[in-house]
Amino acid sequence: MTSSIRLFFAASLGDAAREALERACQTVRDAVPFSRWTHPADYHATVKFIGDVDPSLVDALAAPVRDAVAGFAPFELSLGGFGTFGRGRAAPDILWCGVAGGTDELRALHARVDAAAASCGVARDTRPFRAHITAARKYRGDAPFAAHASLLAALPPAPSPWRVEELVLYRTNFGARPAYEALQRFPLG
Repeated sequence: MTSSIRLFFAASLGDAAREALERACQTVRDAVPFSRWTHPADYHATVKFIGDVDPSLVDALAAPVRDAVAGFAPFELSLGGFGTFGRGRAAPDILWCGVAGGTDELRALHARVDAAAASCGVARDTRPFRAHITAARKYRGDAPFAAHASLLAALPPAPSPWRVEELVLYRTNFGARPAYEALQRFPLG
């Protein structure tokens, strides 16, 4: 039996955006205790999470996704402020950086990729698409997370716009740092 691999499609960050987010995270890392901070090389804006699948799906996804993005024009994104997902305000699971700029385009790209992946048997997304970049996971502080909210609000990363010109299919390599490996690239346009 072939072991599964974890896949997702994402828009990579430009160098200036990656550096700006890394600086902002370094500024708050000691004050805001999370178990794992994302390696800067792993920063990305997820377009479609595929999950744990048979490795053969990599090749199966190529043609429908290439077709889905072929006529999609490149667009610009920039960094937004910080926010959280999960377990309420007391102990969030995820600290994220928002995405601004071409969010309508990113949402439309998600819809196209979601449909293309569904043609290969991948479940459609049932929750609304929320563009973000994961900065850290698993809050481990003693005080409720709300105590850190004002610090994060005061230190958003510089917007640092970048142009999204391709969609990347990534594989997660558990236990590695950086953890994400680009398997295929799909140019937009």
